[in-house]
Amino acid sequence: MLSAEKDIDPMFEQLAEWARTKAAGREILLGEFGVFFKADPQSTINWTRAVAMLRTPRFGWNVWGYKSVFPCV
Repeated sequence: MLSAEKDIDPMFEQLAEWARTKAAGREILLGEFGVFFKADPQSTINWTRAVAMLRTPRFGWNVWGYKSVFPCV
């Protein structure tokens, strides 16, 4: 299970390297991701920041709030 940015960063770096060498000129879209509605608000914020907010310059992304209003990040 992924727990923090340190766990996620290497995977994004690997994808960014692949894009530089195999898909030059193309953009990477992360697609949809989100947090299950039973997650506590701080976990929701932490996950969203770890996956999306810190990677905005490198990848496009979509986010959803499953059965809930998404809290401000």
